[in-house]
Amino acid sequence: MNPNHLRWATTSENLADRLIHGTMIVGERNGRCKLTEAKVRKIRALYDAGMKPKQIAALFGVSNSMAGYIGRRQNWKHVA
Repeated sequence: MNPNHLRWATTSENLADRLIHGTMIVGERNGRCKLTEAKVRKIRALYDAGMKPKQIAALFGVSNSMAGYIGRRQNWKHVA
């Protein structure tokens, strides 16, 4: 570890640095995720077309609440 790369920072600053440097583990980079970015886009399209989260959840093997969060863009925010 190079000490020149270290600095004192708050938790918020550390989280911001992770986003800037691309080291935050989000979406498909998380080894436990069930979805891909393509599936997230499909979930959003189905949600926007009026499909209920319960129906979407059954199609993609996620919880009803997760399907709703994704459809309302409260989760997987990094996916456009």
